[in-house]
Amino acid sequence: MAMSKETRIATIAELAVTLSSKERSAMGSRLSSWKEEELVRFQESLEKLEGIPDKKRALPKKKEESERERVIARIYAKLEENESRGVMLSLGAISEGLNLVAMNLNGTTKVDLEARFKKLTYSIENLSTAKAMMQFEQGRLIQVLVYKHKMNVEELATTFNISKRTVGDYDKFYSLCIMYPGLIFSSYTMGTLLRYKSAIEEKAKIDERFADLLKMQIEGISLDEQHEKDVRCWYEESIEEDEAAEEEDKDEEKMKKIEEDEATTTEVLN
Repeated sequence: MAMSKETRIATIAELAVTLSSKERSAMGSRLSSWKEEELVRFQESLEKLEGIPDKKRALPKKKEESERERVIARIYAKLEENESRGVMLSLGAISEGLNLVAMNLNGTTKVDLEARFKKLTYSIENLSTAKAMMQFEQGRLIQVLVYKHKMNVEELATTFNISKRTVGDYDKFYSLCIMYPGLIFSSYTMGTLLRYKSAIEEKAKIDERFADLLKMQIEGISLDEQHEKDVRCWYEESIEEDEAAEEEDKDEEKMKKIEEDEATTTEVLN
C-alpha cells in the first residue's frame, strides 16, 4: 500500500529531527559511501529546509529572559529589605518547615493549605540564605587552601570528593561575593547566582542604586532575634595576611630542618 503524502511528510520530519542529534563523525562516515549524485540531491533537499524558525530554541530564550528579570527584581527587593531591616535568619522557621513535610492533609481546609505553603516558602528562604552563607564560607576556605597551602584544583577535588568544576564554582562564587557581598544574603544560593552572574554585573553597571546595595557589607546576622552572628572577618581579611602567615610557616619549616640536620650531625659524631 502506497504511503500517503501526510504520512511521508511526518516520517521525513521525524527522521530529520532524529538525524540532527547524531554524531557528526558518524554521519560523515555513513555519507562517504554515497554516490556523488546522491549527495547532490540530498544536499539540495536539505537546503530547501534552511530558514525554518527553530521554535524550540526561541521559546526557552524568551522564557530565560523573563526568568533573568524576575531573579534580578527579587535580588533588588531583598537587598532593599536587608538595608532597611538588617539580615534576620530564623533557624526556627527552617525547623518548622521540616516539621511541615509529609504531614497528614486529611481534614485540612483551603486556608490551612495556603498558610502551610507560605510557611514552607519562608522556611526555604531562610534555608537558602543559610546555604549561601555556608557556600561562601567554603569558597573562603578554598581560597586559603590555594594561596596559603598551595593546593591545586586536582588536590582540592580529590580531598573534598567534588568535581574540578565545582571547585571552580566555589572560587567564582567567593570572588563574586567579595565584590558584591550583598549577594550572600539575597535568598539565592551559589548555583543561581553564578548562572545570572553576567546579568547581575550588567545591571550593576547601569543602576547605581543596585550597585550600592550589592556592595553593602552586613556585619551581623540576627538569629531568631536572640543571638547575633558576627561576620565582620569576611571583609577584614586579606590574602596578604595569609601570605604573611605562609612566610611564618616557611620559617618554622627551615628552623625544623636545621634542628634535624644538627641532630643528625651530632649523632654521627657520637
